[in-house]
Amino acid sequence: MSLLSRSRLTSPLMALVGQRCLVSTAPDSLNSWHNPAAMLHGAGDLRFENLPTADVVAPNNVRVQMRAVGICGSDVHFLKNGRMGSFVITEPLVVGHESAGEVVQAGSAVTRLKEGDRVALEPGLPCWSHKMSREGRYNLDPNIKFFSLPPVHGALRKFVDHPADFCFKLPDCLTFEQGALVEPLSIAGLMMLAAAKAFSASSVAITDIRPGNLPVAQTLGAKFALDQSKAVSTAENVEAIRAVFPEDSTTGRCFWRNSGASGLG
Repeated sequence: MSLLSRSRLTSPLMALVGQRCLVSTAPDSLNSWHNPAAMLHGAGDLRFENLPTADVVAPNNVRVQMRAVGICGSDVHFLKNGRMGSFVITEPLVVGHESAGEVVQAGSAVTRLKEGDRVALEPGLPCWSHKMSREGRYNLDPNIKFFSLPPVHGALRKFVDHPADFCFKLPDCLTFEQGALVEPLSIAGLMMLAAAKAFSASSVAITDIRPGNLPVAQTLGAKFALDQSKAVSTAENVEAIRAVFPEDSTTGRCFWRNSGASGLG
């Protein structure tokens, strides 16, 4: 498995933390484990452990062998502090949510994917009963289950069983490492800005809760850079974003924010 740095499994995490960190393994050899995983037990306490897998892959799932997993800032927060915002590690948790791998087994009802397919994994699984999910905006589903947010295990392990509908085939021109970067591309503000400009978007608005970041967005082509550092409601933030676009505009609109999510129509 690659961690994008092409280093050993422990090195990127420990380097990012920049402080002492306990990394331990059980006496068993890693080679004898079916599904070795990077299990975080608390701040600075990362252990390699065997995570059991089901004997049979569920009908609508595929079993993916991880080939590349990125390290997000949230993983570093969990490792350094044992928490990220309101999410607190109270029981062992596998970290990592930026991932790509190879299908090694497909469930009995899966027809779109097969053994050997190279895929990127969507780490967020909605409940499908919420209004946002039914409208196709499942990323705004408040009941979403997301890799490596307690208590949902992440992708920094050998095998992940995942719904086939949330595994996306990679074209031959992309490496596994590039496939793992699809997730940050889809949510990271400046990367989304670059993607929007590449697809000829004429007006792009970027928001941030740190005003110091906004000049960078403008340098990279954002027409509007909005400061959301003041404590206002979601509705007020939405209206502030809408206000910078002409009401009679016939072009498509795409809104995002650097952290958190807003339900935008």
